[in-house]
Amino acid sequence: MNTFFIKIFFSLICFYLFLYIISFSIFEIKNNKNVLGGVFTLVLSITAILYSNIVFWIN
Repeated sequence: MNTFFIKIFFSLICFYLFLYIISFSIFEIKNNKNVLGGVFTLVLSITAILYSNIVFWIN
């Protein structure tokens, strides 16, 4: 059973991971000049974080 506290905790962990992935994407774009890899990582992470949160909160 998912309580409200567990849902908030999961969302906070996902937000922390999202910030970490954004920083990695910015690093890839700025330092390594890998625009395609940085943008793809950012889009994939946004999709995964949103989908996991939506499924977790609905269920």
